Amino acid sequence: MKEMIFILSGMIILGLIFAVFISIIDKIIGWYYDNQDKKRQKEHPELYRLFDAVNEKGGECCRWYNEQISPKKREIDNILKDWDYYTDERKIQKETELKKLREGIQTAETIDKVLHSELIELREQTKDYVKKHNVEWAKKMGWT
Repeated sequence: MKEMIFILSGMIILGLIFAVFISIIDKIIGWYYDNQDKKRQKEHPELYRLFDAVNEKGGECCRWYNEQISPKKREIDNILKDWDYYTDERKIQKETELKKLREGIQTAETIDKVLHSELIELREQTKDYVKKHNVEWAKKMGWT
């Protein structure tokens, strides 16, 4: 019984030591990458401005689609799913509703295309900066 308690306490102590060791390594690695990022940001502030612009525009594109296009498409799908169960009068109402939804989608998709073209332009500017300044670490990240 004493041996079992001794083994169990040894395992708990080793586990705690291992957890502390992993925590310290995590802090060191985090510090290293933060310093590396700060150094890169000092060397290429314009590149980081472009990164931020790309991220912001990408988020804007995603939000636009999720808020303006996707809900309308779901509404159309729901109407069409129940189409066979509508009366003739109800079908006429739903056809009008479908027409409005499809027009709304066309308008929203036009805006979506503009947002995506702006995003593509920002990505191209970022790639051009990376090529022009020969930023090797950015090339490794895929900005070529």
